[in-house]
Amino acid sequence: MGNNNISGLRQAQLSSGLYGHLLTCLDVALAEADTATRLRSEAPGELELRDLTHAEVQLVRAYLEQDLRWLCGWHAAAQAQAAIERQTVKAAKSRQATNLPTAQSTPESWRR
Repeated sequence: MGNNNISGLRQAQLSSGLYGHLLTCLDVALAEADTATRLRSEAPGELELRDLTHAEVQLVRAYLEQDLRWLCGWHAAAQAQAAIERQTVKAAKSRQATNLPTAQSTPESWRR
């Protein structure tokens, strides 16, 4: 996914959110297709997406088949996963902010 056509800021924007990785892969594939079109003066017949997870492939298939029920379920699951990840990050930051001693940072006498 290291396409030189994508600025660092643009790639960071695409990488965030529920669909970030998929959008980044799509952005790279579209940029490659655009370059191929300019070099050959004809549009490629297919768009090649690389590095997709199995779940992302299923998402693309559901989109192409217009399976709204599956898409709604996937979106709900993705939102739940994102909420869990946000809570995990928030809890980690909270622990860092309180500077709680850890087993590695406390004197030996505190561990008894």
